[in-house]
Amino acid sequence: MSNSIIPNILIRQIFQYIIHQLNINEKDDVVFKFLKRYYLISKQWSLQIFAKTLIYPKLTIKNSKDLNQYMCFYRLGFTNIKIKLKYFSYTNIDRHLLSMITGQIHSIKDDAIPQTLLDGKKKFSINQFAQSIHFNHKTLYPVYLNFRETKQSILSKYWPNLKSLKITHEPEEPYPEDSGGEDDDDDDDDDDEDKDNDFDIIIYKHVPNKVSLVSDNGESVLLGMEIWSKWKNVTVLKLQDLNVEEIDVNLSNLKSLTKLTLKRLIYGCTEFDKILDSIIQLEELDKFTLASFEGNTTTLLYSQVVNLISSLKKIRSISMISVPIATVVYSTLDDEKELEKTSSETLEKLKFKDMFVDCSILNSYSLFTECKALKYLRFEDGWNDTSSLKYLYDIPTIQLSIKFNYNAHASMFKEILLGQNRLNLTNLVINDIPTENASEIVQCNYQSLKLLNLQTLCYNVEYVKLLLNSFQSNKTLQNISISIRSVSADFDVIKDLILSILSRHQTTTFNFECYDLYKGNVDMLLAPIHNPIKNHPYLQKLKLSFGGQIKTPIINKLIKSLNLD
Repeated sequence: MSNSIIPNILIRQIFQYIIHQLNINEKDDVVFKFLKRYYLISKQWSLQIFAKTLIYPKLTIKNSKDLNQYMCFYRLGFTNIKIKLKYFSYTNIDRHLLSMITGQIHSIKDDAIPQTLLDGKKKFSINQFAQSIHFNHKTLYPVYLNFRETKQSILSKYWPNLKSLKITHEPEEPYPEDSGGEDDDDDDDDDDEDKDNDFDIIIYKHVPNKVSLVSDNGESVLLGMEIWSKWKNVTVLKLQDLNVEEIDVNLSNLKSLTKLTLKRLIYGCTEFDKILDSIIQLEELDKFTLASFEGNTTTLLYSQVVNLISSLKKIRSISMISVPIATVVYSTLDDEKELEKTSSETLEKLKFKDMFVDCSILNSYSLFTECKALKYLRFEDGWNDTSSLKYLYDIPTIQLSIKFNYNAHASMFKEILLGQNRLNLTNLVINDIPTENASEIVQCNYQSLKLLNLQTLCYNVEYVKLLLNSFQSNKTLQNISISIRSVSADFDVIKDLILSILSRHQTTTFNFECYDLYKGNVDMLLAPIHNPIKNHPYLQKLKLSFGGQIKTPIINKLIKSLNLD
């Protein structure tokens, strides 16, 4: 093996990791930021590694400036970067440039669909390689309508590589009433308004594997769901902000579904258990998310959760968000029945958010012991005060993530401290926690705890010193986020707290916010932390903030120069 190959492999791995971290932290303009920062370091790296072997996130093109920037790198050999096109008001120059890179277009988002089809007829098609499109129902519907009487699929003609389709419905705004005219027929007006809200999907016979149907304002009524019996290929479906009164009759027709998301839906007179019964019939489903359902029966029973888990034989992940859950074990129909155990060989992740969940009830169904594959259990902002974590003691296979407000659930904090060496708690987020209590959780050296996010209000500077000392003795935390709103101002103590966290070799990510503390030259006072930042062997990300009015250009420049931003 050549000696030059090994360094190139290491270099590629290092820069691939940098791209990954930028993508997590920055989200936007990741590719441009990376290339502008590192492209000129080495011509050999740029041509042999950057242009040929690195994997980049998709780049969003929102205007002509973005397109021209992309073309500069494309001409230098960066042909492995896919783009998401989000504008169509392009110039003739844009049109020419896009014709050169049609193979790089991954997704299209706009409602100028007639223009794109016109381009296709002129042998200039930006559609043929697109894998994802997002259009408004009002403009997509008539295009599909033209193909209704033909055997040819609109997808095979215009989007042969399409994998994802998102259709947004925007109900028509009602015209202002004319108070000076004669009275109109109220019934006719009501009918017109109802039609304005109709989101009829019956025309969409041919769709790709992944489909999202979304309303702009939550007033759209989804019609034509019987077409789902034709969607044999659909594996991913998301419904959001829609009225779906007949969903229970049609949902079970989507036999190939592996991922289903139902978010902020109104289901009218349809009974909730009928919807769950239809979901249970989706034998291929492996990921299910239910969020903020509204209807006549909005209370989720624990027995329904158990039945869902046990019946879906391929389910791996279930998330339930803001769905009211019963405070008792049984429904009235189940009072005489023997309590059934949960049973699943596949469920790996279970998340409850904004729900008052009781672990004792879940335990009564043997959920924690009979779900053999369960690895991740997450509770966010919702906890029944009568609940207890003791049912999760000594189950090392389940990684526990908890987020709660201290003022609302102080008893939870005590539960966490008591379970110090018996809970496999990996992530913890606590809001509105007194600083003196925050130091307790740090000082106890929770062996499994790696991520800690604390939002605290400090009334006494001595409590910050306690927090400082607790971090000096902690040997386990890696990802630390602290937000302090202080009534007692002492910047030296805050600076020492930052130093104590940065002096820990275990710290890999540190996000610090402090408000109502100091209005002077914070940048100068932070000078002592420069060397700990420069010399830290494992620090990957750092962010320091001291309120909107306080600027810290020196420390921010240092953080950016070390690629910690």
